[in-house]
Amino acid sequence: MPSLLLKPRYLAMDSSHLGQWVRDRTSARATDRVAAADFERWLEANGYVLFLCLHHLEELVKHEDRGVSLSRLRFIGSLKFVAWIGSVHGDRGLGT
Repeated sequence: MPSLLLKPRYLAMDSSHLGQWVRDRTSARATDRVAAADFERWLEANGYVLFLCLHHLEELVKHEDRGVSLSRLRFIGSLKFVAWIGSVHGDRGLGT
């Protein structure tokens, strides 16, 4: 993991792909969970950090099922490293 901290690579994914990653991670099917875990190991082994902006967060929580929205937020909170675009106004937190 040291190379991740010294020279990270940022990966900005489409919100639909992020949603699928969460579905796979929480799936009842073992093969889906294994695929999600393999992807996470690949990201870490290759020095990738998930890169988010406010737009991603907005899309992830806009869902008819509140449980899905909460699952997606928990997913973001469970990641070891996350990078984000800051606010143009210098405020803390996500920008767009």
